[in-house]
Amino acid sequence: MRILASVRRDQLVTDVLTLWPQTAQVFVARRMACVGCPVASFEALAEVAQAYELEEAHLLRLLEQSIDAAATTEADPLAGSTFDAAD
Repeated sequence: MRILASVRRDQLVTDVLTLWPQTAQVFVARRMACVGCPVASFEALAEVAQAYELEEAHLLRLLEQSIDAAATTEADPLAGSTFDAAD
């Protein structure tokens, strides 16, 4: 279930990072210099995907997965934890 808005190919990288800071890990894991890059405030996700020779749909999907994972954790702080209520 989608909890947050979907990322769009025309969104600027800095807008995505501002709205969903957890997406920084997607860029960093792929050795993309987007986090902290002054050009990120002018480049859309589609342009960045092209510049780094990534499939655009794949990049968008990775970003959405990052957003969803964080939203799920925020909605249920114990999601994925080893906490046992019986303890």
